[in-house]
Amino acid sequence: SNDVERRHHLVFLAPEVDANAFERNDGIPYGNPWAMSVKNSDLLLALHGGIYEERRFSTFLETLRQRIEVDYVGMFFGQGDTPMHETTKLSAGRDLLGAIWRLGIADLHFLKRFPFVKLTPFTLYNVGDLLAEDGAFKKFRDEYIQRIGIREERIIRVTTPEGVNAWLLVSSAGEIGGAECELIKCLSPHIALAVRNFALIEQQRVHSKLSEEARVRSRIGRITFDSDAKIIDIDLILTDWLASEAGVRSRPGTRLCGLNQSANRALIDAIDLFVADQSRPPLAVLLVHNPRLDALLCPMTTRPAAALKLPVMQAICRLPTLPSHDRVHQLAEIFGLSNREAQLAIALSEGFSIAGAASMMGITIETARIYSKKIYSKTGTNGQTNLVRTIHESAVMLA
Repeated sequence: SNDVERRHHLVFLAPEVDANAFERNDGIPYGNPWAMSVKNSDLLLALHGGIYEERRFSTFLETLRQRIEVDYVGMFFGQGDTPMHETTKLSAGRDLLGAIWRLGIADLHFLKRFPFVKLTPFTLYNVGDLLAEDGAFKKFRDEYIQRIGIREERIIRVTTPEGVNAWLLVSSAGEIGGAECELIKCLSPHIALAVRNFALIEQQRVHSKLSEEARVRSRIGRITFDSDAKIIDIDLILTDWLASEAGVRSRPGTRLCGLNQSANRALIDAIDLFVADQSRPPLAVLLVHNPRLDALLCPMTTRPAAALKLPVMQAICRLPTLPSHDRVHQLAEIFGLSNREAQLAIALSEGFSIAGAASMMGITIETARIYSKKIYSKTGTNGQTNLVRTIHESAVMLA
């Protein structure tokens, strides 16, 4: 009776239905729509909420492990050509990989031979049955499985319409029963949807990180404002500069604190104009007098479908360029300059005169003039003004 009760907790006693008969228009099967028990709704909530956890999917994996009473549940993702034993892995239960290492079993290159991508999506496999034709791998696995006390393993592959692969692996010291296998199969389309969302969020995270790095290197900061001139979002580079150089506090949910009256008025007036007409051209304003910081105010023509506050304007600021030793090396590489020639070129681009640059570098003015002629020749410029423009338009300024 306990077994029957446990089976009912895992799945409904539903009529036989082909799980593959239910398919979404994006290629992810629904599976048997009657097979998921209401008692397993906590699994679905944990699964779809797992993308927001600091330890991704940790609640889902641990809840599933306890529900089906196994030693280990792991989820891992395809990452291009990265070997499977080095890909992103999320797990609950025993640290099986650690146990393998502690036993001195280090031949994890064998995992390259496991047919991960050949598994039919949304089909549950007994891992042992997949290795019949690979005697060496089967021998390796049988050895470490026995030594770490695992009796059975099941694996299922899920895919997304974008081609992302993920696998769910369960390992147990005991038997993995039919009800447990049925639950895993019924969960697989939900896992695929969660993996799809996770992959899209990861793409956006990487894209956002790269965009932020590009803005930091180009010394560009951005603030978005709502209709009340309160900050919705601000780049960290701009927050730090405003606080340290201008004494201006910038916290989301508040207005910029510390601006003079004319700058505040300019922001509010621009927001009123952009609220009334999003097609208006950008406006340039002086945001901070000393040290000087200009801002280009632009209407927000792209807005989120759902948000606490709608952004109506963004201010884009170019911060003063910081000195960088890397620029000397990069400039020398790009234009074929010697190290000393590159040092002089950078000094001239920063506004130094020939005499000032020579004094800073500890060379004579005559030597500096000789260097400058070589610099103009190698960079294809015909004077300091042209040289400054060439350098500031090059990738050197991003170093």
